[in-house]
Amino acid sequence: MVLTLVLAGCETPDGDGFAGRSGGGSDADAAYSELLDLVEERLDLMHGLARYKWSEGIPVDGTGRDDAALQRAVAEGETRGLSAFAVESFLLVQMEAGRLLQQVYFDRWSDVEPAESGVLVDYESGLEPALREIESAMVAHLARVHAAPPSEEHARERLARAREALLESGDRPEEIVDIALSPFQM
Repeated sequence: MVLTLVLAGCETPDGDGFAGRSGGGSDADAAYSELLDLVEERLDLMHGLARYKWSEGIPVDGTGRDDAALQRAVAEGETRGLSAFAVESFLLVQMEAGRLLQQVYFDRWSDVEPAESGVLVDYESGLEPALREIESAMVAHLARVHAAPPSEEHARERLARAREALLESGDRPEEIVDIALSPFQM
């Protein structure tokens, strides 16, 4: 079943468990697609985040932002009927994929400084609000997917298209894309 790891044992606000429910409405398919789009948007931010950290001398793991982001997301998820486990499981995977991708950029730049083309985005005024918005939207869509899973056919097709799109940039290693998409595996 779609998102089995993330949603296993979770309860909806009315007490129905996820296991054994069949999805398949267009709203369910749309929520699933939107959640995949948010994974891509979050990964897209990692270049700018890595560039900011590189320029400020901050290590990839050195911000401490993850704990606060997880607490916010869990609280929001609980108001939407999600367990802390469901929210943490999903977001921890996304955070790990993001850290790994940032490390890829750092490793590239250890030999050659990043090109200075484009604007260096500030963390507090640009990157952090964008990450918060994406993570909040992820929780909202995760709750929608939990409440009404997509059809299996749609999920398979959409996951394959998302994987292809994430790899098209050539900027993201396949292993990291697979990590980011692992909560969606059936």
